[in-house]
Amino acid sequence: MEYQVGINLFGQFEARLDGVPVRMPTRKVELILALLAIEPDVALSRSTLAGMLWPGQPDAQARASLRQAIFRLKTTLEPSDALEVTSGWIKLRSNRIARDLDALDHRVAASALPIGTPLEGMSGFEPEVEDRLDAARAELRAHLMNWLEEAESEALAARRFADLESLARRHLVLDGYDESALRMLMTALWRQGRRNAALDVFRETSQRIRADLSVSVDPSTTALYQEIRAQPAASKDQKQTAVTAERIEPPASPTGPPAEATLPHLRHVAVMHVVSDRLLAALRNRDPEDAEAASRAASDAIERAVRREGGLIAGRAGHRLSCVFGVDRPDESPALSATFAAYEIARLDCAVGIDTSRALIGGESDSYPAAHLAQILAEAAAPGDALCTERVAASCCGAFSFTAADPAQTGETEPVPVWRLTGEILSRGSFDIRKARGLTPFVARESEIEEVSTIAAQPGPRAVAITGEAGIGKSRFVHETLMRLGPVNLLRVQFHPNEIGGGIARFASVLASLLGDRFADDPVAALDAAIPDASLRRRIAPAEAVFASRGAAPESVEMPRGVRMQAIADALLVAIRVLAGRDSVLLIEDAHWADDDGALLLERILRSLDRDGPLVIVTMRPGSGLNLSGIAGLRSMTLAPLSEAASVRLLALLGRDVTSDITARSGGVPLFLEEIARLGTMPSDGSQPVPETLAGLLTRRIDALPPHLRRTIEAAAVLGAEPADDLLQPLSGLRADAYEAAIAELADGDLLFRIRSMPQRVYGFKHALVQEAAYQAIPTKRRKELHTKVVELRENDWRAGDRSLGAMLAEHAAQANMPRAAVDFALASASDASGAGKYALALRTLEIARTSLASLQRHADVKGLELQMLQLRLPIMIAYADPSEFRASLNDALALARDLGESQLDMRLSLHAAFIYQHFDPAKALDYADSAIKVAKCLSDTSFVREGHVARCQILSFQSKMRAALQAIRPHINAWQDEWTERDEYLVSRYVMNQFLISRSLAALGENQNALMHVRNALEAAERNDHPIDRYIARLSVGDLLTAATRHGEAGAAYRAAVDLAKAQEHTYFQVYAESHLGMTELCTADGDRGAERLGELLALGDAGLHPVSRLEAEAALLCHRLDREGGNDLSQIEHLLERVRGVDLPAVELRILETLARCDPNGPQEWATAAKTILAEEGYAPCKLSDDEVNALMEVMA
Repeated sequence: MEYQVGINLFGQFEARLDGVPVRMPTRKVELILALLAIEPDVALSRSTLAGMLWPGQPDAQARASLRQAIFRLKTTLEPSDALEVTSGWIKLRSNRIARDLDALDHRVAASALPIGTPLEGMSGFEPEVEDRLDAARAELRAHLMNWLEEAESEALAARRFADLESLARRHLVLDGYDESALRMLMTALWRQGRRNAALDVFRETSQRIRADLSVSVDPSTTALYQEIRAQPAASKDQKQTAVTAERIEPPASPTGPPAEATLPHLRHVAVMHVVSDRLLAALRNRDPEDAEAASRAASDAIERAVRREGGLIAGRAGHRLSCVFGVDRPDESPALSATFAAYEIARLDCAVGIDTSRALIGGESDSYPAAHLAQILAEAAAPGDALCTERVAASCCGAFSFTAADPAQTGETEPVPVWRLTGEILSRGSFDIRKARGLTPFVARESEIEEVSTIAAQPGPRAVAITGEAGIGKSRFVHETLMRLGPVNLLRVQFHPNEIGGGIARFASVLASLLGDRFADDPVAALDAAIPDASLRRRIAPAEAVFASRGAAPESVEMPRGVRMQAIADALLVAIRVLAGRDSVLLIEDAHWADDDGALLLERILRSLDRDGPLVIVTMRPGSGLNLSGIAGLRSMTLAPLSEAASVRLLALLGRDVTSDITARSGGVPLFLEEIARLGTMPSDGSQPVPETLAGLLTRRIDALPPHLRRTIEAAAVLGAEPADDLLQPLSGLRADAYEAAIAELADGDLLFRIRSMPQRVYGFKHALVQEAAYQAIPTKRRKELHTKVVELRENDWRAGDRSLGAMLAEHAAQANMPRAAVDFALASASDASGAGKYALALRTLEIARTSLASLQRHADVKGLELQMLQLRLPIMIAYADPSEFRASLNDALALARDLGESQLDMRLSLHAAFIYQHFDPAKALDYADSAIKVAKCLSDTSFVREGHVARCQILSFQSKMRAALQAIRPHINAWQDEWTERDEYLVSRYVMNQFLISRSLAALGENQNALMHVRNALEAAERNDHPIDRYIARLSVGDLLTAATRHGEAGAAYRAAVDLAKAQEHTYFQVYAESHLGMTELCTADGDRGAERLGELLALGDAGLHPVSRLEAEAALLCHRLDREGGNDLSQIEHLLERVRGVDLPAVELRILETLARCDPNGPQEWATAAKTILAEEGYAPCKLSDDEVNALMEVMA
């Protein structure tokens, strides 16, 4: 049996095998098939395909990838022999495929024409591929348009006006500005007796041509319009009459297309009345010219705001204006449009009143019943105020904030409730605007809503994490749940994809909601006014860190990252508890897009919730990587797809015919079903198949937009989740009036909404998937042009001092393939972000710098930039990066510093590497320390010579080579002795560390009195400085001394105090190090089992726990303890451990193992004992003895 492969080149690219859709295994396989299908019987060479599809791979690897892709394509099309493959080329046999384009070889019916635009969804590839696809799209489009022109002429000649209408409409989809197709459509409609429809088509298209292209329509098109307008409407028996051979000449003085008279009808509208103080002042001005200019300026400002929202000026009298919304754009919420306009107009020294109701409009009707109440409210309002009715406030819930005002007296028996517009809700998103405009039906989810309601009613901490795929309806589910719960306060945090500078600053919206209008001017002063209690105010102070994006760096920047986030979390929860109470909801949306800092702050908030805190609702997509496990009171909930019955019900409520194919293909995703319903009725013959995926569906819809709308939504997608006017308008390339029209049409099309008005308009996409689809649909060349233009538009502002633009410009420069500019922007932004404590943002911009540098030739200048990048990156990586990644970056920086002859930096990095590698490779660490000392001597830098010797001492001390450690530090044994009393924190810390290293070395060598003196010095300096890490080091020194003196109980108390200090500061490494010494000390007490358990837990942490040197020490202590307690003849494990210890050269650990073997090995105890004595002699270890009085005095000082 011969199978034929059907291929759709128009609309969503698709292959069918014997009529059954075939899913391609990968995008590259699908691309190969598309390239072959564009020109069947034309062979494509393997080398061309490999280089084009895998340009970044070596030739052999690219060819291997191509071979695999061809094999998968051939396997997919297995039943057919459509694919012909040789060792050098590949092609499709034209006699084995049927393309939708091939229908044009015959005179087919209009319904059988290819549907959609060419190669929809085939985007996001390499530039060479995109160029080839763009050329193919142009050829396919031209081929279809030529066919359509011929078919239209034939249909017109044969007077098949129904076919002519279908052909012309298809033609206008491909080119919305083709006037020949417009004339054909007008003629077809007119000759079918649909005169008004023909006139409407002319008006709509001519208006679009004027708006987008700034030209008038062709005179022949206007002449046809005048001809149709001059004729009476055709009766039913006049339909399908022949076209007159001679054209009727237009009138000598045409008046232009007049508005058609229509009958009045009811429509939901909003009416706004404005009383302008500026207009009043202008009217009172005695200078006629000044009065005219001021009056025109005031009127124009009001009219611009009204027109922008789709409103009309219904009347004016002196300094009063009446406006109506919802007449021209009935699909948008007129109350929301009026409120957007009122929010701007009130700031023009105007008093505004708004009401909404059903009104009689159209024809000669110009009366709006709501106008009376709007006028009363405007007269009652003060300049700068906007008053509205309860209906308006309810329509704008979630978009604007309102407070109750004095009721209005209208002469009726009951006063009318009035609400004052107080501001925009800063945390609102596109969903809030969609809600105000009217949401689609909601089905199912009743059990899930009930589950959240149960969680909300429980007495303890309450939190729920709602997980669901994109488009599953998480935002809508939360909305319906909140409608059920009715919280007193809703506090929202919204994360966005690929946002610049988000993180903890996103939590500023929580305080903004709590503080209202006072927040915008001075958040800190607003907090002071809201919380006069001084003790509470101090507890809330750390929350000011979320204002970091507003300029000043928070005081807590120097805190350890975990401590800082915990302080902010605690402060935010206190603020919510004080200002909002338990009956509030903290909604954190799209948490999967949170950066590292934002995610950590969210985790700390959830872990810190108590019974008095808010209900926290978190929404996120699966696989986000957020660590929300083990949080008390947190319930996880996954939103499953809608059932088939629920999908059918939703489609029916949306007015869409239900088919099993559509419900199955939707996968129960509500957004997919909504988009299907928007498509309207689909042909039943399969000529316009529904795309397989939601992304494909959105891509088709965006591809079908008129050019001016597509330019606008492409620009918005490039700018990010919340584009604003200042960039969106110039990036769209449209004139101001055309841009305003495009924004309105995109809102009407449920794609892009305005979410904020002040200080400029900001927009949001209906859904993140819309932005993704719009961005992916942009051809690569066009995408780069848009990113380049963003850089051009804002670079001068950045150079003039607006440093907040750096991260955004770095992102766009990188996308525009401007690597050097991207590096400059990124490094400057990272430096600023690090100084302000925004480390997650700094790391992100540094990653942009790193990837951009990789594309530049590595000459000296580029190496200098790379070194600068690493210098900024290294300090942040300590807290954020994997240790191995950090060491690799440190080595890269050191190599660059030496290559560039940067001796000072070489010295500093070598010293840093010495301290880092002491935990992983002591021998390498000593080499780094020696290198730092050598360079410091060449530079005559005595301070760094001293630091280098301290590093040697520290490395040798942690190796337990105490005699060598003392020898290294002896020339500097009194270092910082006189300087630390200057109360310089750095000098104190160096002094404490020096005393610690000396004391532990002396204690191991049996010099107990000298060791005791240095321990006391460390304690005294640490207590006077009161720095947590200094106190930690001092307690370690106490523990080490007492351990050497075999006072294990007191040593355990010292180590336990060190553990507590490290835990409070969230210094993980310091904590596990002290815990390991506590565990080893406990092994020597009656609490040995607890010590063994503790060490086992630390070793189980793997790389997240102890570093290699400390791990070997803990393993040896635990294994020796078990052998001493349990005995046994199998010593292979401890002997293997001994080899590992010798490889790192840890004599004290080796001694412990040897002494254990001497006790436990019945076969050769003397051999082990002799080796132990050798180490004792070489290293000089000796017992340390302390009296009870000395120990007690030491413990008192420590306490």
